[in-house]
Amino acid sequence: MDAESLIEEVRKEYSALDAKIADFVATTGLACPSGCGRCCENPNVTATPLEAILLAASMPPNGTVPDSSICMFYESKGNGRGQCLAYEARPLVCRLFGFASHRKRDGSIGFRPCSVHSHEAPDQTAAAVESAVTAPLYSDWSSRLRSIRPGWMNEQMPINHAVKEAFEFRLLRFIGNG
Repeated sequence: MDAESLIEEVRKEYSALDAKIADFVATTGLACPSGCGRCCENPNVTATPLEAILLAASMPPNGTVPDSSICMFYESKGNGRGQCLAYEARPLVCRLFGFASHRKRDGSIGFRPCSVHSHEAPDQTAAAVESAVTAPLYSDWSSRLRSIRPGWMNEQMPINHAVKEAFEFRLLRFIGNG
């Protein structure tokens, strides 16, 4: 599969996921506060290169990836506020953070809200936790992505490193086709 076909397949999966998240948000009323970027400021955000391929595709061919632990596409405005400069291209972890279910030890599925949701929207968070509506399950969507190209680029790594790996793959494929 060439890089552009891979990008299109990932884009389709993200579009389907965004629709599921939108349904969950509409049903529960839970949403990220405007301008919140607290999760983006975490230096331990990881992704796979496959998850980051849309970010890599949004970079110019002469782009460089900084050696920073904070996502290169996050513009901080201070105090946990900021914005994603590539929001439509954000990876799986960014799409699902605060809107994902997880499998509990007993096999049941539960919602895992972020601390900002819990603090700033406690009623909506409690309703979402108690709701029969299930937020998308991270492991299901991760499996769906991996099925696009099994065994390829599945290693979790710091987000900027994942972008670099995906960018290099795309650039090498582009050069190889040119």
